[in-house]
Amino acid sequence: MTYEALLQSINKKEYKPIYLLHGQESYFIDQLTEKLEKEVLSETDKAFNQTVLYGKDIDAAQLVSTAQRFPMMAPYQVVILKEAQQMKQLDKILSYTEKPSPQTILVIAHKGKTINARSKLVKTVTATGVCFTSKPLYENQVPKWIIDQIKLKGYEFEPEVPRMIAENLGVDLNRIAKEIDKIIINLKDEKTITLKHIEQHAGIRREFNVFELSKALGNKDWAKALKIANYFAQNPKAAPLPLLMGSLYNTYNRLLMIKRLGAKSDNEVMKAVSIGSPYIFKQTKQQAIKFNALQLEATLSLLLEYDLKSKGVDNFDNKPGELIKEMVCRISWL
Repeated sequence: MTYEALLQSINKKEYKPIYLLHGQESYFIDQLTEKLEKEVLSETDKAFNQTVLYGKDIDAAQLVSTAQRFPMMAPYQVVILKEAQQMKQLDKILSYTEKPSPQTILVIAHKGKTINARSKLVKTVTATGVCFTSKPLYENQVPKWIIDQIKLKGYEFEPEVPRMIAENLGVDLNRIAKEIDKIIINLKDEKTITLKHIEQHAGIRREFNVFELSKALGNKDWAKALKIANYFAQNPKAAPLPLLMGSLYNTYNRLLMIKRLGAKSDNEVMKAVSIGSPYIFKQTKQQAIKFNALQLEATLSLLLEYDLKSKGVDNFDNKPGELIKEMVCRISWL
């Protein structure tokens, strides 16, 4: 079951006796856990029928004992196990997951690691309840996710806002969600998120950020690119190397794909390169015209070389900031 389908079923009050939420992306697990914690029971019923436990504090026998209790003057009791990955021998609850109480909603939030799909725990929960695997988004999926989050909250945005947020905050959905909330809180009566709002409330400088470096390189604006690289060298926290390398690789890989798909329609190319905004696609297509395929392939090879250097391969002296400056200079020479 997908995240969206699971949310929809909870909204319809189509509850299952067990929810096993596991995987590497904590955001979706946190959101689903919070929704079940807040919405299944009324505030009055929660006092006697909702129990929150933590994996490091209990064992399997205690969890099963709690889940087997009867609710008090309520249709359900809700038992939430947070940080389940810290509980020893979680698989010892199989006797319960095979035959769960119909009057209990047991939520198991297991973050940071995916449980083997072939395990008995996953198989029994799949048969009697819901087993949801929370997978991280790919980098090219994050801008679309940001768009959906902003629209879900009832706000509009300038076209470059989603990519600017994504390219400066990476794939940390919890952090991105918090920054979006922070921006919206400070909007007051305004209904459109602008680049100015991002600079003011998310701490991303409009002139010196990963998005602007990608844009400058794509436009062959070498003077601006070197200016931003110098800023990053002096302010390392403004552009962590793993985030920067991923963003630049995506930029040039997207340009190369557009180059190779030149004969196809704009709609087909937009879908292939995962760009949802016609405005952003038009800009990116204009950038692709400035390069030939050999230049783009050479740049991608160069980025891979510097990605290895950033991890210590054939790099003994250069600090991250110096690597960025050197890399941008070499890109400009291609």
